[in-house]
Amino acid sequence: MERRHVSYIATALVHPAVIVYWSAIRHWNWTEQIPRIVYVQTTKRKSYRLREVFGVQYEFFTVNKRKFYGHVKEWRNGKSVLITDKEKTLVDCADDVERAGSIEELAKLHEYTTKFPNGAVKKRLGYLFEKLVLNLSPEMQNILINAVVG
Repeated sequence: MERRHVSYIATALVHPAVIVYWSAIRHWNWTEQIPRIVYVQTTKRKSYRLREVFGVQYEFFTVNKRKFYGHVKEWRNGKSVLITDKEKTLVDCADDVERAGSIEELAKLHEYTTKFPNGAVKKRLGYLFEKLVLNLSPEMQNILINAVVG
């Protein structure tokens, strides 16, 4: 099964459904790694949390409606799929770092820069984050920069 069809299957298994966490990170090309699990958020209670379809593992997370926002509709071959937008992807990953891949590395980076005796390092890291091409809103860029370099 082609990896590009996994999001169609996810949305067919539960409604509403949005692709989240590491799967959304991959969608936004923030990593080249292909997730082994397709992470799906929904507001519906599921009788199963894990499900395998055509050899692909899907993991479902039921969330409160207050957390179910920040989606973009992507069209592929005439079908729509909801994926968390870039900012919500970061928020969700901060909320559940185990499903976010290396987002936890940001906390480690913050810890290291806090211990480092040279204040110029923080400024340089801040500059690098400002120059990263994440295409985030200015507000989210500031949050990310402040989380890492203080």
